[in-house]
Order: sequence, then C-alpha cells, then structure tokens
Amino acid sequence: MAPVMPRPPHLVAPVTLACTLLLGGCAVFGISFDRSKSPGTGGRYVGPECEGIELREEVEFAGDKRIVRQSSPQPARVDALPLRVAKAVCGDEVASYPSDGGADVFVQYHHDFDPRRFDHANAALILTLCNKTSSCIAPLGPGSTRDANIGHYRAGQLSYYAEQVDPKAVDAALADAGVGEALRERFLADLEAARVDVRRLVAAIPAVAAPVFVEIPRAAWAERTAEAAKHAELYARFDAVAERALGQRATAVDDPTVLELREIRAAWVDACGDLDCMDRGLGVEVARALFFAHVSRGDALSAQAELGFVDPERPISVARTIEARQREAMSAATEAFRKQASMLDQGLDAGTVRGATAGVQAYDFSNAHPWDLDDVRAIEWASLVPGGARDPRVHGGKLSAKRPKGELVVLEFADEVERYADEACQDTNRVERIESDGRLVYAQRCRKTGKTNVYRREFEPIVVPAHEAEGLRVGDQVRAVVGPGTPMAARVLSASRKDKLVQRRDVRR
Repeated sequence: MAPVMPRPPHLVAPVTLACTLLLGGCAVFGISFDRSKSPGTGGRYVGPECEGIELREEVEFAGDKRIVRQSSPQPARVDALPLRVAKAVCGDEVASYPSDGGADVFVQYHHDFDPRRFDHANAALILTLCNKTSSCIAPLGPGSTRDANIGHYRAGQLSYYAEQVDPKAVDAALADAGVGEALRERFLADLEAARVDVRRLVAAIPAVAAPVFVEIPRAAWAERTAEAAKHAELYARFDAVAERALGQRATAVDDPTVLELREIRAAWVDACGDLDCMDRGLGVEVARALFFAHVSRGDALSAQAELGFVDPERPISVARTIEARQREAMSAATEAFRKQASMLDQGLDAGTVRGATAGVQAYDFSNAHPWDLDDVRAIEWASLVPGGARDPRVHGGKLSAKRPKGELVVLEFADEVERYADEACQDTNRVERIESDGRLVYAQRCRKTGKTNVYRREFEPIVVPAHEAEGLRVGDQVRAVVGPGTPMAARVLSASRKDKLVQRRDVRR
C-alpha cells in the first residue's frame, strides 16, 4: 500500500484553530507530540537557521491521541548548502513531496550523483532527507502501512551512500560552506541515525531479493568507479581543462581550450577502443563541455553538432543504469512468481513448478515502486543553442572531393544516379484493391520499351572546419548539420564507409 498523502491544509487548519480557541486545551483530545528541543538535545532542531523556514503543522490521530508534527519543505535545487541542511533538520519530518513539483530532491541528487567526484555533503543529504520523508523510508503516520518491498528497494538504493559517506568529510564540507557548529552537530546526528536505519532495513531484505535490491546498485557503482580508475590520467586531464573552460564561459571559451577538449575526446576513443565510446563515460562529459564552450562562443552550428552526443539515447547516469537493470530483473522474477503461483493453483507439484521456471528466481517485486527518474529535472540542451531552440538541418552525401578554402574545407558530393527500365503499362479488368474513398484500383499489365530512365539527384557542397574534414576520404558517406549560405556552412556529424561507421565529429577510426 502506498504511503498516505499528508493531510491537506484545509483539513489541518480547522483542527489548529479549534485548539487555539480552547486556549491550549488540546490535551482534552489527546497528547501533542511536538518534539521541539533546544539545539543538540534531540527532537527537531530549533536554532536561528530555522527562523526563515516556513514549517507546516501536520496533525494526525492515533486512537484518542492527537499527534502534532512540524514538516519542513524539501530543499530546492538552487538552495545554498546551509539552507539545504537547515531544511533537513529544522522539522520533525520533511514534506513528502517537493513544493515545486518534479522528483523528490533526494531522487534528483541520486540521479545526478557522480561516484568519480563523491560529494559527501550530497550523499549525507540523500540519507537524512530520506530518513525524514514518508515517501522514502521515514515512519508513516498512524494507521498507514507500507509494503516491505518499498522500504527494501529504497534501502538498497541508499546502502551505497550509507557505506561510502564519511561524516568527517561531511563536517568539513559543511564548515567550509559556513554551516554553524550546532547545526552541523544536529545534521551529523541525523546522518548517523539514517545510516543505522538503512543498515537495519538492508539486513531485513530477504536473501532472494537482495541480489536485485542491493547487489545490482552495488555492482553499477563499482563498475563506474573502476572505469574512472582505469582511465584516471585521462579523467584528470579532462577535469583540469573542464575547470578552465567553466571559468571562461561567462565570456567565451578560448581556442586552445576547445582544441584540448577535442584532443581529449580523440584520446578517450583510442583508449576505450570504439567510436561508440563517445556515447558513454568521458565521451559524454567532453561533449557537454564542448557544447557549453560553443554556446559561450555563439557558435550555433558547432553546438547543434554536439546535441546528439550530450544526451545519448542510452542515459549514462549510474542511477539510470541501476534502474534499467533492476526493472528487467524485477519483471522477470515477478513473472516467474506469477507463473509458479498459477501452476500450483492448477495442482502441479512444487518440483515441476520450479523446473518449469528454471533459470529465473521467482519473487514478487510488484510492490517495489522504483523511484520515477522521468520526473527528474534535466537540462533542455536544444534550448541553449544560440539563436533559440530549433531542429538541426542535416545534409550530406557521398564525398567526391575536398577543396581547401582558407581555414575551411569545401566538401563536394557525387550525384546520386538511379537507372531503371522504361515500361509502358495499361490497366486490366482485374481489381487489385479498393481505396478508402471507394475508388477501384485495377491491376496493370506492363511491357519494357527498351529505353532506360535516369534519375539524378544533386547534393549541394558544404563548408566545414579543416580539422573535421582532415580524416574524411573520398567515397565516405558524410552526414553534417548545416546552416544558410552558398556553399552552406556545416559541421560534420559522422561518416560511414561500406555501411560501417568510421568517423564521428572529427574523431576517425
């Protein structure tokens, strides 16, 4: 059963008003559980950092007991770190849903998390927010229940952060951000409580479900970490150049920085071994850095050329990898579970049933309810292209010649010629089909006339930067994004030879 929605404000307000009119006589109806305490002594934090945070009173009843709790809003993505930490600890709980819609903030952090740059503060926020949010692993209100699979799924996602986060690194990050000592103390206490709860939930996961809930996330994070370690030198080089490019974006990223980013991409493809590597790992990170560089330079064509690389069809985040693998595994296990239940209901013995579903571990994951990563806010890349969002115009053909033109190169394409035998045809009396408008279409009888018809399609030339044309060969089938002009300004997207992809952007293999 899904968590119960928070009591709507129009229901909370009358209860609060009634208590006010009774001048504190709410004890007549039960007990108030407002557990506000001074900083560092348990309960919700009430330090000066909470003064600007609008808490919402949540009222619930457990039998004849009236329970009052203060709910703080989920942090906004743009909140500074001190405010995010305050929102995590200033309420008894955190609102079940973000006020601005979209994914829960801890889901957003999870989606964006990069194990190569382990952000201990964000890892700590994921844990503490989850442990105080009923839509994650926080306790539900009176009378509400949660299927165990829901808590197990979320605990499995959180276990990575619980294992890897370093409280000392968290404390240092908070101190550097200007978070006061009392608030840091409370946040770290909440962090430890969250880690304990995650470990408890993970320990309760049935052995048959642990490979899906725990091992799949663990393996995905380990794979990404191992890849970064394998190419550590190249990643370090990229990080230095990307930081330099970031500092230049406000004006325009310079030519040497763009050149070095291109060189790093070529080196990544060489190290990784395939042009498809441009769609994952460092290949995508370089494409994004290049995209932002071209945007800063007002180079719309180059930015459009990178659009297909910054957001590949197969998402690269570890969270997406985990989601895809878990959904596949849960679907197969649940189908096997239902199939076994159906066969048992037919009177078959347990051994026969297990044999019929051999190779798949049966388990009912139907109530796991994975986080919906589709609600995560993502960059709208096309809208950032200088001149406004528009679909790129793609042009190209079979390369017939390359002609230098200053720092550019003109690419010329061969005409596409089709020949087919000329025929003379006449209708017969046999109806071949009836169109939707009732018109009859008759079969035809045709004969060759001995003549040959020729269809010729011409392709306009394009102009590209020299470095993109350098690897192209006559006979390549070239695709490019083009702009206006004669010949048209363009940027190479790809080149194929004998139906094999041999170049993407300026990287040739």
